[in-house]
Amino acid sequence: GGSNKVILDLIDSANSIAKLDYVNAEQLTLKAQKYSEKTDFAFGYAKAIFSLGYISQVNGKKDKSIVYYLEAKKALNEIYTTDAYRLNAACSRNIGMIFHVHYQFEDAITYYNESFSIANREGFEKLENDCLYFYSLSLREIGDYKKSIEKLFDASELALKRRDFTYLAKINGQLGLLFKDIGDFENSLKYYFEVFRYKAEVKNFDYYAGKSYHNAANVYLLQGDTVKAEEYFLKAIDSKIVYGGEKKAFISYLDLAEVYKNNGQIELAQLFYNKALNTGVKLEGNKDKFKIFKQLADLSLKKNDMDGYMKYNQEYTAYLENDITKNSQVAETDQKYNIQLVTQRYFELVAAKQREEDLKTWGLWASIFVLLSIATYFTIAKIRSYRLRRLMEKELREAMVDLNLDDL
Repeated sequence: GGSNKVILDLIDSANSIAKLDYVNAEQLTLKAQKYSEKTDFAFGYAKAIFSLGYISQVNGKKDKSIVYYLEAKKALNEIYTTDAYRLNAACSRNIGMIFHVHYQFEDAITYYNESFSIANREGFEKLENDCLYFYSLSLREIGDYKKSIEKLFDASELALKRRDFTYLAKINGQLGLLFKDIGDFENSLKYYFEVFRYKAEVKNFDYYAGKSYHNAANVYLLQGDTVKAEEYFLKAIDSKIVYGGEKKAFISYLDLAEVYKNNGQIELAQLFYNKALNTGVKLEGNKDKFKIFKQLADLSLKKNDMDGYMKYNQEYTAYLENDITKNSQVAETDQKYNIQLVTQRYFELVAAKQREEDLKTWGLWASIFVLLSIATYFTIAKIRSYRLRRLMEKELREAMVDLNLDDL
């Protein structure tokens, strides 16, 4: 009815501001949840819980979001509509994504399979594509490159059928990375350049172009062709700047500077390292980025610039000490353990709740049994009492037959 539409519109509004205004998005969704409970709108309730998971996920609160998704799935399992099946599949996909970023690749695969099973059964092709693509990413992380490539080929066929050219650009880029992983540089370059087939159809194509040029440059480097590598790093820089400004070009500046450094082209190397620094990218907490100070220190030493060497070496040491102090690896492990713990605790609570319900049910039947037993006892006692009274009355009547009242 009309009230159901209002609830769903409220949830959609909350999702639209999820990344911009966490507090208000959450408040709107909690209202929708409350209204759904009041009106017994089961799907609205499930969608509100899913939305709370989504809002938490996009704001980095993944331990919280995974519990919401699991709760939403529990509610959706009792609703047999197309919308419920779609949302259930999305829940499993999102849970898989959270496990993936916390290095729980086997768990991620389990949920991608669950999502794909629902999506495939119901014909949700976009969700099928998601599952195949993300499944491939997890397989790559565990080193199963063959199966990862197979999943991407399946995803490619489906995306082509759907005419989703943006997805095809993503898939071909990922295939390029996988073929590079197994040392098949010819196929790696083939798929990086395959991305350009969709240039006219893909919005913000410069994003995909920048990635493909950069990755192709790295393959040329592995083949020992520094001239081609330089050419494609420069193309990558141009495309990335068009797409998102200088900051997007940081890694390409950095890698090209390293090519110049290794070729002994010190002035060019310094120029591009400084271009990278001037982008203003945040370096803290990322060794692959703040290593730029070590590279600049090495170049200064080669030029006998001791002041430059001391300056950059101090910068590098400061970043390194800060990184060691914060111990990013331990933080990752803690985060990974936290997700495992949260998930395990959730299922423990569900099991405990079920046991509690079972005990309540058992207790109710036990009480009924006791009451029935008591009632039965009194009934039997009453019957026995009645029978005894009737027997006594019979015996009394028989005795009275021979009784001569005149003798009394």
